[in-house]
Amino acid sequence: MAAETQNGRSAPEKLDVKKVAILLVVAAYIAWFLCLPAWPSQDGPMHLYYTNILGQLLSHQPSVYSRYYIIKHILPPYALYYYALLGFSKFVPLLVADRLILCGYVVSFVFGSRYLARALGPSADEMTLLVTLLLLNWPLAMGFVNFCLSLSFVFWAIGLWLRFRGADLWRRIGFVLLAVLAMFTHPVPLLALLGIAGLDLALRIIAHFRSGRALNVGFRRDLFTFLPSALTLVYVKLFTNSHPLSQTAVASPAGSFAVQVYQSAKGYAAEKGLAFLLGPGFGPRAYRVILALAIVVPLALATLQWLRDRRENRRNAAHIALILSVLAIVVLPLVPHDLNASHFFADRLLLIVWLLPLFAASAYVFKRRASPLLIVGFVLCAQIVILCTAIEKVLPAAKMMAAVDQFRGPIAAKPGQLVLVLNDPRPADVHSGLSFDPLTGIAFDVLRHDNAVLANTPWLDLAIIPLGATPALPSTELSPETLEFPSLLREQLTRDSALRNKLLGQVDFVAIDQNYRSASTEPDPLLLPDPGETDAWRCALSPMSWLRICRRPEHSGS
Repeated sequence: MAAETQNGRSAPEKLDVKKVAILLVVAAYIAWFLCLPAWPSQDGPMHLYYTNILGQLLSHQPSVYSRYYIIKHILPPYALYYYALLGFSKFVPLLVADRLILCGYVVSFVFGSRYLARALGPSADEMTLLVTLLLLNWPLAMGFVNFCLSLSFVFWAIGLWLRFRGADLWRRIGFVLLAVLAMFTHPVPLLALLGIAGLDLALRIIAHFRSGRALNVGFRRDLFTFLPSALTLVYVKLFTNSHPLSQTAVASPAGSFAVQVYQSAKGYAAEKGLAFLLGPGFGPRAYRVILALAIVVPLALATLQWLRDRRENRRNAAHIALILSVLAIVVLPLVPHDLNASHFFADRLLLIVWLLPLFAASAYVFKRRASPLLIVGFVLCAQIVILCTAIEKVLPAAKMMAAVDQFRGPIAAKPGQLVLVLNDPRPADVHSGLSFDPLTGIAFDVLRHDNAVLANTPWLDLAIIPLGATPALPSTELSPETLEFPSLLREQLTRDSALRNKLLGQVDFVAIDQNYRSASTEPDPLLLPDPGETDAWRCALSPMSWLRICRRPEHSGS
């Protein structure tokens, strides 16, 4: 409401600098994503490749992909991301659709965190500004957009749970819908959502029994809301193809359990699993300092407020967030890196470790008026450093990715040709300055452009994505880990000459991604003929100079 003046007229409300700063940051990220020619995350090009295939198969029109791919399930977990890409691509190019989803992620992540923070305390806007420092994070860079989106939906759901505790059932429908939305996006944040809601119910049961009172109607309403939401886990379980606590072979590092925990803690202390920018230079180093402050300062503020509240015998939900923050820091190094065939399982959880103290600090009461303004100034200066450095590091790869989409005519293949994509074994000449390889998947964009078929297609063994492989695809003979990690594929083919010869005999050509390396037309070591054989491969550069195309002599003219 506007303030009343002495003459009865209403005075305009005072400009809220914190809200303006939040809007400026959100607008800056949206403008950046839309101005980029493409978003070159590590796994992103593969998701776009799958979306292209899914769209062609759903159209029921003749497709070069119908021999190699099938739609296993229409609505598995992870479905929302693919269908959102597919829906947007009906109106805009797929690269634009990808960036529109990123814009949606920014809006949902920032304002969802603010919605939750406002349910916890008076410093929600200050903590939301600090949350924006985590927008460019390692899971997003790796292409785990579904994980980041699902996490943002969980913010809204927990905020709604806290705000409408014990309210009429119709006000709780939104919680159930958000749980379903998270289920169709990524199940790991869904687990966090149900775990927090379940913890809240358990604590309330304990409090009721201690007081000797019967459970009230509001509690029963909350329980009635929670139970159908928990059924989403049953749905997710229908699509899992391994035991929840099973680890993949590739994930088991050498050494004792204590050594593994030490290595995990060491990696997390260096923000492995969170940092977007790496390497020397002012920008990446300043970014690492910013990340350190973004967890140390909120932890200190949350602890100070907890001590204040304890002296005055006050309790609120932010205290639980602080306890969860400490538990997450202690427990995360103990969590295996890969679980239930989900690679980098624990690494992506580091983002949650950084977020929990921010929510806990939302209850902090600033005693000095200048303190929130200091946070505004710090965040705006920090965002300038982050965005300027990110633009410098990401733009070259974004231009390369866009060049593939804009190229007229075939780049490397004819429609339906089977292609084996390998990484170049030579060490990189330069480092990208990023915590991921933004060019590792751009070869998949070439295949999407040419309507070619990737022989070593990863993830199709997972039931949680819509697509699957038919027996015609050579990838059915390779292990899931070998398909997902090019270095493991190279090791297996080097070790098993029979498998190498069989796989190379099935493909039409081999594409070798040479990013960050000098251009070469020499055959890859895997393509050298065995002793006594003369069937040598010949390699040349594609129109995209970073991609080497190798064919056998009988395919050289094709």
